[in-house]
Amino acid sequence: MSDRMTQADARRWICEAWGTDIPASDVKLREDWLFVRVDDEVECVHAPNSGDIWGEPWDVISLEDSPFVPKNDTAVAASIVKLDAAIAKYQKEGE
Repeated sequence: MSDRMTQADARRWICEAWGTDIPASDVKLREDWLFVRVDDEVECVHAPNSGDIWGEPWDVISLEDSPFVPKNDTAVAASIVKLDAAIAKYQKEGE
């Protein structure tokens, strides 16, 4: 994969990793995060620029805080800040 995943790459990858077909409308890529809508929740998968992403969700956020709600940039940005901080803390603890 290239250094930066495309939306289509992300969808193909998560469908293969999870072994299920996920509609394109249920997958969003924002910054280093892949958001997958599952019912009323959104699973967040870390997708660093290297393309080496994990198949396991890192966290779950509410639909209201996700990129699936139109014109929701402020809430999405706040969610990404929290997700980035949590994964940075986890990675630092692993050093």
